[in-house]
Amino acid sequence: MKYYHKILGILITITALQACSLSENTKPKMLNAEKNIHSYTSELAALKQKVTIPVLYPKVIPAADKRPYFASLDVTKNQFGIIYQLYIDSTKSCHGTHFCNIGVIEARKATKPTFYKNRNDKDITQEVILAKNIKGYYTPSHAMADMWPTMISWQCNKVSYQISWNLDAKNAKEVIMAMANSAIASGKCE
Repeated sequence: MKYYHKILGILITITALQACSLSENTKPKMLNAEKNIHSYTSELAALKQKVTIPVLYPKVIPAADKRPYFASLDVTKNQFGIIYQLYIDSTKSCHGTHFCNIGVIEARKATKPTFYKNRNDKDITQEVILAKNIKGYYTPSHAMADMWPTMISWQCNKVSYQISWNLDAKNAKEVIMAMANSAIASGKCE
């Protein structure tokens, strides 16, 4: 009987190691954003010239299909201050249009975080801890009169930042958190 327990323990350990090995192999592949998004660096340079708020941007993006990505910029000034949106699109002339938009990186004067609910009025936004121990808010993609992309938001230096990205449900939280963490690391954020 004691050999049975030893063998069972060994089998459980082997199974657990295989499961860990599988999960490491299924980590999403991330790409360097500056090398894989056309006009990204030039749009970021233009953005830094137009705004006084710190510009934080993801250094990594998820590897998707072989489509090229293109960046375009929109800077708006309203009663809340300057808002910038850096659109990442699948076509050069898209400029954030819904059907060809992949994601949006945006910033505005600090506001309270938005908590989203599903159709059953259940909260779906989750609090997460990002790089530098910054509190973030993750919202999975969801349908509410339209399809909303996966989103993550956080505050830094009195500015609210948000990344919205069209992601597959598999690993979406891990991917968007990696993007946010790389954005936090890209600038001065305390």
